[in-house]
Amino acid sequence: MLDFTKPVQTRDGREVVILSTEAPGICPIVGYLKGEMTLRRWCRGGSYVVDAYAEHPMDLIQVPQPFKVIRYINVYSVTSPCVSVVSSHATRQIADDRAGADRIACVRVEVDAVEGRFDA
Repeated sequence: MLDFTKPVQTRDGREVVILSTEAPGICPIVGYLKGEMTLRRWCRGGSYVVDAYAEHPMDLIQVPQPFKVIRYINVYSVTSPCVSVVSSHATRQIADDRAGADRIACVRVEVDAVEGRFDA
């Protein structure tokens, strides 16, 4: 379910300004696309088309929120000069507990991530 206390956008990434979530009728969400002057309506779940069986580019979705991912990577040396083996853990303690005798390093990695994005 959409949380209208947080930003929403269209499925295809356009910014939406919500004016009301309680308008009368089958589609009570009223708003407009940023930069346009046309009012638009959406159904309760955020669908742009009533009784839609498929996703529509104008459906509303929550704006993906950034978050940090911190992992601890055990690094191991192997005999091939072109290959190294790594394992990832949620905490340094877990990384240390699961480290093999041939671990050559434990590296803390912090990644700025966005839900649903796998390109960075």
